[in-house]
Amino acid sequence: YLSAPGFSSEAGQWARLSIPSISPVAHPFTVIPVDGEKLDANVAIFIKVAGTFTQKLADRLNGEDLQDLQMSLRGPWGSRPRFVSPMAFVAGGVGVTPALSLLKSHTGSALFWASRSEALVQNAYPLLPNLHSLSCVKVNGNLVHGQDVASISEWLEKVTEHHAAEGRHTGTIFVCGPARMSEEVRRAVKARGVQWQVHTEEFRFLPEMFQPRRSERPRANITKRKEELSMIPEGVPTYV
Repeated sequence: YLSAPGFSSEAGQWARLSIPSISPVAHPFTVIPVDGEKLDANVAIFIKVAGTFTQKLADRLNGEDLQDLQMSLRGPWGSRPRFVSPMAFVAGGVGVTPALSLLKSHTGSALFWASRSEALVQNAYPLLPNLHSLSCVKVNGNLVHGQDVASISEWLEKVTEHHAAEGRHTGTIFVCGPARMSEEVRRAVKARGVQWQVHTEEFRFLPEMFQPRRSERPRANITKRKEELSMIPEGVPTYV
């Protein structure tokens, strides 16, 4: 949790985190809402340890001397997405981070989230707003919240039946996770009664120097570190 004066964002946006002592390249991360009790922080991000930059950052955060760990945020980037309601969310592991902000503006939506990391679920679960009763959250195949289903297809069938019964025949499914998760969703929606629009997000890192030129974005210096950044152990997310 971080305090970055002057920095603000909307649901679905992301920012670049710059830490010169670790890397000369600013790295992109999804901006997610902060627990209401942490009033001296206005930015929260979850970081999965899956590369040189994130491993070095994890090592520094686990150390004792953080005085010279200067950080800055640049952004935010990305326009507020517009989706057809109702919405349903499918996430694998750290792919839940975009949903953490989007769910705040789509309260009551159904979520299917499968993760291998108990630490990730422990830290992110309290940030989830009120979920639909058809939601399903699992850690290593064990049910944490909602209805227990064997697959995304079974879950999507229940969600579709619910909305169809309410007279809603169009909607959006937001997917962020492994490629096989997106593939399962796309196969499942073809055989359903609701005309779902599938919106897929993927995590791809392209250094800032290779990005197309765009207008300069404001940079917010981080003046205070709140507790610690949540570092998620390396591991490929799976789902049941």
